[in-house]
Amino acid sequence: MHPPIAYYVSRNGMQSGPYTAEQLTQFVAEGRFLTSDLAWRAGISGWMPLSNLMASDAFLTHPPEVPLRDSREPRTAKRDGTRGSTKWSVSALLVLGGIAVVVGLAVAQEQLHICGEMV
Repeated sequence: MHPPIAYYVSRNGMQSGPYTAEQLTQFVAEGRFLTSDLAWRAGISGWMPLSNLMASDAFLTHPPEVPLRDSREPRTAKRDGTRGSTKWSVSALLVLGGIAVVVGLAVAQEQLHICGEMV
């Protein structure tokens, strides 16, 4: 379980906190804090109106879970097979390109051999 995010509030130059999202919601509802009071939490660059922070955070009680798969890992084939077919297409093009080079060299060598006999 993640520890709750710590929020700080400033009203008339007096800072208070830390508070949880639940506490801020309760204190705003009770009128102890105004949505125009300034608020801050780790991860933001500066103080902002409490209403903006409440809207941007949607009052998460903890950071979202980290995805199980690292986003830097290559993607696996999709259910419709589009990712896998792309890999196979590239492989097929490389093989066909290699064959074309070999055939082209063989034809060129044969032509040189024929031209050499004609001279």
